[in-house]
Amino acid sequence: MKRWLLCLLLVAACFSQTAGNYSSVPDITPGGTAVAITPGVHTYSRMIQINALSTNTGLVRWGGPNIGASQGAFIAAGFGQCICNTTSDLSTLYVYAAGSDKVTVSWQNY
Repeated sequence: MKRWLLCLLLVAACFSQTAGNYSSVPDITPGGTAVAITPGVHTYSRMIQINALSTNTGLVRWGGPNIGASQGAFIAAGFGQCICNTTSDLSTLYVYAAGSDKVTVSWQNY
């Protein structure tokens, strides 16, 4: 009985670290400019997932406000990047993609 209770408590503790209130924004189409994920709205998160749609023709870049076609961390079409264990403000995190390429962003609220 004690082992079962201990296992249950350990599972609950692990789940409480990963479960939470998840949010997202509609697909972002930057159109060749750096776009803030939540412009003007300070949104703090503990985990951020940025994905480049598989139908994209170019790279998605992410980082600060100075990102562009040749600057910033990149994500290839069909792939994603998880930024974990963070306290990032999404209003200061930008994404870039050329043309009609799209970016999806979701996060766990802090």
